[in-house]
Amino acid sequence: MKRVTLLLALTLVFSGCKDDDAPLTINSQGTVKLENLDGLASEGWGVGALVVSNDGTTIYYAMVNYQTDEYSIRKIDEDSNVTTILHGDGQIDALDISNDDSRILYSISNAETGTVISKMYEYPFQTQINALLLTVQGDGYFWDLQYLPDGNIVYTQGNGIVEVSLRRMERENRQVTVLMDKELNPLLRDVDEVNNRLLVEGWTSSRIMTLDFDGGNLIDYGSQTRYIRPLGFSPDGSKILASEVVSPNDANLAHYAAVSYDVNTGEKTLLTESMDNNLPLAFGENDQSLILDVDTGNGEPGELFFYDVATQVYTPITTNDMFERFHGFYGNSYDRVIFSARNTTENALFIHNK
Repeated sequence: MKRVTLLLALTLVFSGCKDDDAPLTINSQGTVKLENLDGLASEGWGVGALVVSNDGTTIYYAMVNYQTDEYSIRKIDEDSNVTTILHGDGQIDALDISNDDSRILYSISNAETGTVISKMYEYPFQTQINALLLTVQGDGYFWDLQYLPDGNIVYTQGNGIVEVSLRRMERENRQVTVLMDKELNPLLRDVDEVNNRLLVEGWTSSRIMTLDFDGGNLIDYGSQTRYIRPLGFSPDGSKILASEVVSPNDANLAHYAAVSYDVNTGEKTLLTESMDNNLPLAFGENDQSLILDVDTGNGEPGELFFYDVATQVYTPITTNDMFERFHGFYGNSYDRVIFSARNTTENALFIHNK
């Protein structure tokens, strides 16, 4: 794979600034367009996986092109510079960064021969030389891979429809252990580094499960609930955020709602009471604050909101006619939201600084 390093010109478009002469940066208040993707989108490019460095200063994200089967990995630093650090053939399926911010972890899939070949790589920033960790042929993709606090790697491997398994790889010797087999079809959703737990979705059975890093202490939540999907742990690891379809058998009443599960007791709590679709995306600074995608169910694009559970107050992040995709938080602050958005005329990567 050929490595290409390019420094790209970055144009920031900003809304909500009172001083028209103020310099526009990633730290400007309001909504900032980090990268305009209009031209790239017309050529088949779109934003894929995204991760923020643990020191909160740098955004790493994948650009994927399903038409030409290419990818690139880019970064945006705290000075708002955009750099392409990797480019090659195939599709980026997952992306993560080490706890010390010294390297990124990513997976690539390629099906040109008719059989899927998936590869897992590390890219150390110091040497800038890719290290191939694992290759799999004919057993699907590496999904949702993440570093554990000890530097080892946990990931889901499978064909992307059924028959996926949860695995752990020892980074030093490449030894792989199956933590959950394909019978449960587990998808990795989050890593709780406070309590050393994994959050897993049972894909085909609408199940929420947690287990220890070694595969032990499996706990099943919500296994009898239809149309439920776990999103992540609260910052302290005490709650699990999930989306659930309320009244799924009534076409007039069915809607998405946010719910939480107490990790220790299994108690479920309804977090949103509105009849609109309240699709939860992440916890904020605690288990009483959420990021939501809200729509009325009429086919129009929804909007992103900060939501306070106690007061039921919605604070808008977006007010436009675009379809948004939430990617995470920036600067180690839950008030700084990264998202991509598109419509028929515009496609871009944004940050909203509350």
